[in-house]
Formats: sequence, structure tokens, C-alpha cells
Amino acid sequence: MFVGWDWASAAHDVTVLNDQGRVVDRWAFAHTEQALTKTLVRLARHGTPADMPVIIERPDGLIVDRLLAAGHPVVPVHPTAFHAARPRWGASGAKSDPGDSYKLADYLRTDGHRLRRLRPADPGLVELRALTRLREDHVRTRTATINQLTALLDAHWPGPRNLFCSLASDIALAFLTAYPAPQAAARLGQARMAAFLRRHSYRGGKTAAELLVRLRDAPTAPARLPAASLAAMVNAQVQLLRAIQTAIGDVEQLIKQRLAEHPQAQLLAALPGVGRINLAQLLAEVGPILCPASSRWLRSVGLNVGDRGRGLGGSRSAGVRRGLRGVGCG
Repeated sequence: MFVGWDWASAAHDVTVLNDQGRVVDRWAFAHTEQALTKTLVRLARHGTPADMPVIIERPDGLIVDRLLAAGHPVVPVHPTAFHAARPRWGASGAKSDPGDSYKLADYLRTDGHRLRRLRPADPGLVELRALTRLREDHVRTRTATINQLTALLDAHWPGPRNLFCSLASDIALAFLTAYPAPQAAARLGQARMAAFLRRHSYRGGKTAAELLVRLRDAPTAPARLPAASLAAMVNAQVQLLRAIQTAIGDVEQLIKQRLAEHPQAQLLAALPGVGRINLAQLLAEVGPILCPASSRWLRSVGLNVGDRGRGLGGSRSAGVRRGLRGVGCG
């Protein structure tokens, strides 16, 4: 039996084909727990889940996890690859959920031997993947927030824009908190600036006088916002940026803890130049597709080389890639 699953956020359509390509069963159902449970039971009536692969146009998510947990081999197919195969079922480009689930099942029947099958996910890798992807989302949000703060300063008070290496740095945020508008910095002198730099352990290599010149030489906006309004806007962006950075730090700490607990972490830890966060991302995304042969090879290389591998640099990395290809997983 071959199962085609056309998924959507609100409803799904499923078609079951036999070995000859005849439709054995077909139904649609809503994206609810009750309907999903009934669907898995209905599939089980047609055979053992392990003998009923399911093809679906996504590699992860709740539906994929439920199918794997039920014992079905899951075959993910990229929508672009499936779209390229559509002409075999006719010239019409019309799309329908029942038609797509049938075509998916038939595509699995004829080409399934060429497609990769997912294995049940390691719970530890699932958690790492969720954490690292959450961190990526937070990093993108931080970048957007920095861009918003930059645009706000460029439009209304360019002075602090280039005082420090980054607007996201602690000292830059502290400066904007203390001086959120030009009026607040009107009486900022060299002595007060020097005291501020000492208080925040400034290591940028510029003197207080040089930073003040940079602050004063910045162009001024032709029509300034009221000081109270600009200060409120700047403080809102600063608080948002600080909250995001705190969230990123908390997630990174959790990632490092989970990484240390995962038994596969040591397999990739020997790769040169890989930090803890990058290692977690690599393990979360690559770990599920590492074949047993590659795991054995990485274990023999990574655990036996030890400290001797730290000075090998790019040649070691290239050797790892060649080894992965050699065991058929690269």
C-alpha cells in the first residue's frame, strides 16, 4: 500500500493506493485531534503501518511526527520536485487536494525507491532543533530591532549612531538609556563622558574627547521631535532590544546544557572551529540523517584523534567531509 497525504493548516486529504495503482481508500478530514486519531486508525485497517509508507510535502511538523510515532515510514518530497513530476498525470495544471493526494501516492508507488525515508526522531535532537530554531528566530528579531533603532536615530538623532561598535552592545544601550535625546546630552562634557566610559569598562580605543567630537559632529534633524516623545521611542526600542538579548542568552544557555547531555554531540565536536551553538545547530539538523556507518566513522576519528586534531585546521575538516562521502552519507 502507498499513502499520499496532501496537508494544509486547516484540513488534509489522504489517498491509499495498492501495488497496481488502484485507489483503495480516500478521505478528507479537518486538522483536529479527533480526526487525526481516526485517520491513523483508518490507515491501520489497510495494513501494518511499517508496510504503508506515507509521502507528504514537508519534512517535519506535527503530522510527520504523528505518522512516525504510529510506525509509518514517512517520505518527504519537496514541492518543487513534485511539481516537476505533475505532467505525467496530464497537461492540466489545475490543483485539487484529492487529486494531489492521489498523485503523491502514485509518485511514491513509482519513484519511492529513489526517495529518502525519515526515521523516528531522537527526542533529544527534536529538542535541540526546536531550541536552535527558536534562537535563530530571536536573532532575526534582534537584527530587525537594531535596524529599527538605527532608523529612528538616523532620522531624529544621528549622534549616538556610530559612537560604539554596535548599537546592540551593552555600553551603547546604556548610553541611549542615559541620553535618549539630544536635549539630555546637551550638557554632556568630557569629564562626564570619561566617567561614563570607565563605569561601563569601555574598550573601544577612543578617548572621551574623540567620542564627544563624533557625537557633536553628527548632522541634526531639520525638525526635531519633542524631547519627551523621542526619549520614549528610544527607550522603548532599547528595552525591546535588551529583552530580546536576554531571551537569546537564556535559550543559548539551555542549548549548551542539552548539547552536553546528548550522546551524539561528541561525534561532531572534533570538527575544527565549531563553537557550542554552531555544534548544536549542526547536530540538530544533520544528526537525524547521519547513517550508522557515518556515526561509527566519526566516532573513530573524533574520539581517537583527541587534542592532536586541533591544529589540523581545514585539512581535518576536508578529511571529515571525504570520510562522510566514503561511507555513503556525504
